[in-house]
Amino acid sequence: MRVSAVIPAFNAERRLARAVNSLLDTGYQDLEILIVDDGSTDRTRSVAEQLVAQHPAQIRLLTHPDGRSEEHTSELQSPCNL
Repeated sequence: MRVSAVIPAFNAERRLARAVNSLLDTGYQDLEILIVDDGSTDRTRSVAEQLVAQHPAQIRLLTHPDGRSEEHTSELQSPCNL
């Protein structure tokens, strides 16, 4: 069974990598991590992009620069069709 974890991130550059690594350290094999950057003004997006580059099969980055979602990875599949 696939598990999805959503990490809302607003100006979270100092905490984001720790949160993601904590999820990755669970060892869960079928894990999807969705990072949602809600218009951060710090380096949150840059940190998130580095994490996506390191774990492209497990991490997706969504941003809300103007209140609209903009995906920065491969196609996101939602079981709820949201």
